[in-house]
Amino acid sequence: MSISVQDLFSEVALDFGVRESSERFRSKFLYKVNSVLSDITADTFYDTTPVSSITDTLDLADHFYDVLRTGLQWKMQESGEYGREPDTRVLAKYGAILGRLQSKYFEENGVDNLSGKPL
Repeated sequence: MSISVQDLFSEVALDFGVRESSERFRSKFLYKVNSVLSDITADTFYDTTPVSSITDTLDLADHFYDVLRTGLQWKMQESGEYGREPDTRVLAKYGAILGRLQSKYFEENGVDNLSGKPL
């Protein structure tokens, strides 16, 4: 599956009540998408490719959609510009989803969950 950055952008803009025509929001959004992709790579070991445009498509499986949406909610709130105060429940959910993705990676690649070493 592939994930449309434009579709994610539209959903997040709607979530925060921001016009999609806002260049400032578009710029922040792309930065935050790349930040979430970095988290995915760092925490789950899946390779991701940074995006440079709203028209890009992410070549990621279905199970990455939730982590992208939740991560974007957290990252946009965390900046303090979109939302009054970051919702720590979103951060907890984001961490839990990243943890599940890490476990899925370990299962798929024959890695021990506790030691991180091959089985």
